[in-house]
Amino acid sequence: MKFLNLLILYVLIFFYNDFYAQETLNGSLGLRRIYQSTLINPVLIPDSTTVENSVSILPLDFGGNIEIGALNLGTITSSIHGGVLNLNSVIDGMKNSKNSNLFAGANMSLMHVYLKVGKKGSRIEISQRFKTSAATNMVSKNVLAVFFEESDNTNPTVSNLTNSKIRALGWSEIAMGYTSKIGKKWNLGGKLKYLTGVAYASFYSSKLIVTAAQNGNSFDINSKIRTSSLNPIVDKAYNQDLTPYKNDVKTMMVDNLTKNIGFAADFGIGYTINKQTKAFAGFNDLGYINWGNNPLTYNTVVTLTDFYPIKYDYNTKKYDLYLDPIINNGTAQTNSFKTSLNTQLNAGITYQPVKWFHTTILADAYIADNTFSYPGATVAGTLNGGDFSEFTMNAGYNKDRPFRIGMGMSMKLKVLQMHLFSNNIIGAFDASKMRSADLQFGLSWVWKNKVPKPVQDDLNQG
Repeated sequence: MKFLNLLILYVLIFFYNDFYAQETLNGSLGLRRIYQSTLINPVLIPDSTTVENSVSILPLDFGGNIEIGALNLGTITSSIHGGVLNLNSVIDGMKNSKNSNLFAGANMSLMHVYLKVGKKGSRIEISQRFKTSAATNMVSKNVLAVFFEESDNTNPTVSNLTNSKIRALGWSEIAMGYTSKIGKKWNLGGKLKYLTGVAYASFYSSKLIVTAAQNGNSFDINSKIRTSSLNPIVDKAYNQDLTPYKNDVKTMMVDNLTKNIGFAADFGIGYTINKQTKAFAGFNDLGYINWGNNPLTYNTVVTLTDFYPIKYDYNTKKYDLYLDPIINNGTAQTNSFKTSLNTQLNAGITYQPVKWFHTTILADAYIADNTFSYPGATVAGTLNGGDFSEFTMNAGYNKDRPFRIGMGMSMKLKVLQMHLFSNNIIGAFDASKMRSADLQFGLSWVWKNKVPKPVQDDLNQG
């Protein structure tokens, strides 16, 4: 089986290909004139006084973010010497933080149609989006140090990495949504999504104890790795020939359409407290994907001494994976498996004391791998610049993720609307201390429905 190092490699390759195209949703919290606000909650519909309909067909709506609790950009840049990143220097520069989480993702809208219909101002949505998501609780100085050959430890250091997790997945979704008023006070909205899995990789250790010392590292491992729509780690492992499960990329992508299938839903409910105040609550991405394209599950139970899964080759000056002792102690299964998406829970309130300003408070959290994670809150204040523009700033914090200050804007020039927002602009002031990066950009064609002129009765009609 492939162990933690392979998963790290898969995740890095995965994001190198797809990262720049995730849900950086909270940065749009105060923007009420773009359909992206409905990605936070379906009932957060655009302000109908400026925008009623929106269409985006080309991939001109995309974003990405990454958050690392124990690392900042300055640590990485200072570890580059002669154009080469020194991984040992990166580890030495990492602070001894209890926050060992990494959260990252990307999103790209391939098509989005948002229309106002009926006299009650109901909205319908049809969209196709590509998303990636990844999370791990294993990015820390103590954890990473044990995987490299050099060690200055005089006394052995024991790291208990039991219940360590890494998960990365990508999927495409086709969604249909509807939002409408219920009476004078209530709004209800929802989306149904048809999902196609693109790729999946995960690692979980029911037991993983690592002892690092000058005379070598020892590993006590009971772990599981799952992959789908990815080629096997090696051609032969666990005394099995895995070459029948290898495919070229084109064949893999075509098979995804029929073998990696899932469904999900978004839901939102809104209530008008008074003319100035509205409340909302809901969830996003409640669903699953069944992975049946090249599904592989690697189970490993082994105890190793004087073992280094990553070794430095002084001839090639590169790090190489050395996994033979691992892949020869376990089993490989080829059964399909089901995974749930990272579901976002949200609730909030919007208050508009005057026409040109409003503020919004959002509380949210995630259900990730069946665990309640990252509870927090975001506060946004927005200046409304008439039909032309709006400008917002926000501040927020989620448990085990960096504090952030965000900014965003939207502009409308006749039928073209542009938006740009970020959850975190701290790096713009001091990039060396940046522990998260986030940006979302998009262009849309927008318009308002024509209001028919009232027909007056002919007073002379007999």
